[in-house]
Amino acid sequence: MCEKLLREGKAYVDDTDTETMRKEREERKESKNRNASLETNLALWEEMKKGTERGTQCCVRMKIDMQSNNGAMRDPTIYRCKPEEHVRTGSKYK
Repeated sequence: MCEKLLREGKAYVDDTDTETMRKEREERKESKNRNASLETNLALWEEMKKGTERGTQCCVRMKIDMQSNNGAMRDPTIYRCKPEEHVRTGSKYK
């Protein structure tokens, strides 16, 4: 699903650190990665799927209205990779 959204231009891969992302969302500023090329997004998406160090620094965000009064709707994160094991599934999906 993420790859489809990336190809349709409805999502993007973002490597912005958490604190900067929070600040940009509060200030209604677009991420520097929001308009990255499809090739860049797909390359980072592959890194995420492989679980590389670079991939674990990224997340996939939906392109929604950054001017929304609802802060939760300002390009929310829809997918991320964490190197830690999941509480219930462990490393089953890694």
